[in-house]
Amino acid sequence: MNKFVKVVHGSDPIQNAYDAISAVCKEPVEGKTILLKVNTGFKGKARTGLCTSPEVVEGLIRFFQEKKAKKITVGDSSIVGVDSMEALEAAGIKAACDKYPGVICADLNGYDPIEKKIPDGTMVNSVIFSSAMYDNDIVVSVPVIKTHMYAGVTLSIKNMKGTMYKREKTKLHRIKK
Repeated sequence: MNKFVKVVHGSDPIQNAYDAISAVCKEPVEGKTILLKVNTGFKGKARTGLCTSPEVVEGLIRFFQEKKAKKITVGDSSIVGVDSMEALEAAGIKAACDKYPGVICADLNGYDPIEKKIPDGTMVNSVIFSSAMYDNDIVVSVPVIKTHMYAGVTLSIKNMKGTMYKREKTKLHRIKK
C-alpha cells in the first residue's frame, strides 16, 4: 500500500485537489471501488475549517470518475451524538456528491462492523471498524489539518479514527497510560 502527502497551492480548490490526487495516485483505478474518507466529525458549515471542503471532494470525485472507478463512496462516521448524514449535508459534501451521478454519500456506521484483532496489544486487543474500510479497493483520507496536543497536527491520523464503528472511537479516549 502506498502512502503519500501532497501539498498544492492555487486559488481553485477543485483543481488543487484534482492536481494533488493526480500527483500521488499512480495505481490503476479503472473498475475499482473508492472510499473518500472525509472529515465531518462535527456538524459544521462548509468552508469554516471544521470539516473537509466540498470543493476538495469534487476535485477528487472528478479525478476518480475520469479514471473510470467502478464506484465512489464519500463518507464519515461523526462523533457520538452527531448524525453523520446531517454533518455531511451541513458541510456541503452531500451536495457535492449529488452533482456526480452514481457517487454515494454515506454514514460509515451504516456498514457492518468488522473487528480487527491487535496481536499482543498493550492498551487494546481489538478495534471495531466500519466494513467500508475493507469493502473498497482504494481508501483516500481527506482530512482537515488541525492541531493536536500530542501530534502537533493531526492530518490523516485523527481523520481515520472516523472509520471506527459507532461508539468504538470513544474507547481510545478512555485509555490511560
